[in-house]
Amino acid sequence: MKKSFILYCDSLEIMDHLSNEQCGQLFRAIRDFNNGIEPDLDFGLKMAFLPFQNQFKRDLEKYNSQCEINRANGRNGGRPKKTETTEPVFKKPNQTKPNQKNHDSDSDNDNDNENETIQIPMEFVGLLDWFNQCFQKRSRVFPKSIVYKYKKLFVDGFNMDDVKTAMFNAKRDQFHIDSKFKHCTLEFFSRPDKIDRFSNGSQSNSSTKYIPTL
Repeated sequence: MKKSFILYCDSLEIMDHLSNEQCGQLFRAIRDFNNGIEPDLDFGLKMAFLPFQNQFKRDLEKYNSQCEINRANGRNGGRPKKTETTEPVFKKPNQTKPNQKNHDSDSDNDNDNENETIQIPMEFVGLLDWFNQCFQKRSRVFPKSIVYKYKKLFVDGFNMDDVKTAMFNAKRDQFHIDSKFKHCTLEFFSRPDKIDRFSNGSQSNSSTKYIPTL
């Protein structure tokens, strides 16, 4: 059993939206989960705890996998000679060969960049978990263009908690419930007007329906 666990600073930003009592319950749940005890939380705190839970599960899988590798190396006489490895990333499609003249237009290059998928930046892992839990989806990657939109959103003054709050409130919006969240995409929540609308909790229970900008 692991004797420690990691907490990421960006994940702890959720505490800014909790009372002192809720923060205490959240940390007790974090402790219990890492000691093999299933936390008993209400719906709101359960939603706040889910990103931590998913992170702990991933970290534990990596830890167990590394332990198994170490045990196998020990049985084989020690750690094998280190070989050069690289972090797996998604390759950009239709890359130009080194000796090929570049006859493509700038617009073609822009399209390549828009469609390119990249390894999820660490600060977006918790956001992706939150998105999947809110809308019961299984998204695993961020398109490069969407990552840039979120980064621009943060430059414009929004933060990760604003986005998570908007997702949480949109989950309770009757229009999105009726449409089975088909409009709730990662791109949808990269738009400033959607964050402005749904980050205000008082509007999440409004009975007035609206048609989102698609």
